[in-house]
Amino acid sequence: MLDNREIAWLICLVAGGSLLAWRTGAAKGLGRLLPPLLSRPVLSILGIAASYIALCVGLLSLASFWQWSDLKTTLFWAGGFALLALFNFQKIEAGGAFVRAVLLESVGINAFLSFITASHTFGLWLELALTGSLILLGLTYAVAERDERLTSAKNFASVLFAALALLQLANSGYHIVTGLRSFATLDTAREFFVPIILTLMFLPFLYGLYVYTVYERAVAVFRQTTSDPLLRAGILRKLVFGFGLDTAGLEKWRRHTGLFPPEIPTDVDSSVAEIRAARRRERQPYRVEPAYGWLPNHATRFLASAGLPTNDYHRGYDGWSASSRYRELGHDLLPNNLAYYVDGDQFVVSQLKVMLNINTPTSSSEAYESFFETVRLLARSAVPGIANFEGEISLISSGAPQLLNGYELSLKRRDWSGGIKGGHDLVFTIRIATAPTNCAAP
Repeated sequence: MLDNREIAWLICLVAGGSLLAWRTGAAKGLGRLLPPLLSRPVLSILGIAASYIALCVGLLSLASFWQWSDLKTTLFWAGGFALLALFNFQKIEAGGAFVRAVLLESVGINAFLSFITASHTFGLWLELALTGSLILLGLTYAVAERDERLTSAKNFASVLFAALALLQLANSGYHIVTGLRSFATLDTAREFFVPIILTLMFLPFLYGLYVYTVYERAVAVFRQTTSDPLLRAGILRKLVFGFGLDTAGLEKWRRHTGLFPPEIPTDVDSSVAEIRAARRRERQPYRVEPAYGWLPNHATRFLASAGLPTNDYHRGYDGWSASSRYRELGHDLLPNNLAYYVDGDQFVVSQLKVMLNINTPTSSSEAYESFFETVRLLARSAVPGIANFEGEISLISSGAPQLLNGYELSLKRRDWSGGIKGGHDLVFTIRIATAPTNCAAP
């Protein structure tokens, strides 16, 4: 049976959703959204997921760890974590970080306090009042967080939210202490651990779904861009044997064949072999002397702490490279931005570059500050022996390249001839100045 808090949340959500749909006309939008959600692929995935959950429940039941009294807990878990995870299964691409976040959410202190708080409830009318208040405070906090002028409202909402949560926790704590024997039972422990065990059992399903969609996307794109039946024949088998569970390598291959479309069947085998070799170098990089340049695995992470991580190091039309996304500076309509680029060959990065685009000249001083802070970080990370870079910055700002410990550092400004008045870019470059001539494969 639903307790008073669950009934209160259900009433508030239904009432709030109905009011929102009536005032904003969202019902029509929901009518347009339902057909895709009820499409055959979505229903198939939901059906397979439900069958998998039923299998997990059956296994737990055989082990006497799940009983019918856990049905409500299981349904809430399925409608909460499992359903949301299905629509966000791409997050499993983060690998270990995703698993750690899920486990922390499942067994962390917040999960424990939520379980304790939900163990006892107030009367229905008081729960309705508390639930409505918590929803309003949450909306107030979300709105105030977007505007610095509403900081006091955000802090006030946080204090009230914490006070109401402590009230619920204190109520549960009081009932637990006064009725410890009825709380400290095997049923209570099972109710706490069943969602955790189901979460652990559901992770392999999410990973399998992610791997399947990556393969499906790669094969579909290849077949759409390749009309030759000889090239399309057996492509899934080649990819499965070539990459297995290496979804990052498979995505790398998909982009590679988009840049360099195979023309004969052996080109497909060669592309798979090239990407597999690149993935082996990423996992077990060669040792590179500083005189040759930087390891790709290192160079692509030089500015990760500055919010400029790059994509993977890959072969393109102009050689091997990687680049970051633009990092916006400020909140202007057309903000200034930073980007980071690395270039070289398949074994060694020989050039690093930071580019600042001034799209809003009135905010250029703040952008310059961020740019030179990033430049200092890159120089300290990439050039051995740099202790103080302030003197070098003043030298390279003159426009002439400077040599430092075998590296050439330069800073160039390019004013844009059209478009934004006063718009320009700054490019800071570090390249190998005295690399040996025989810098083939290490």
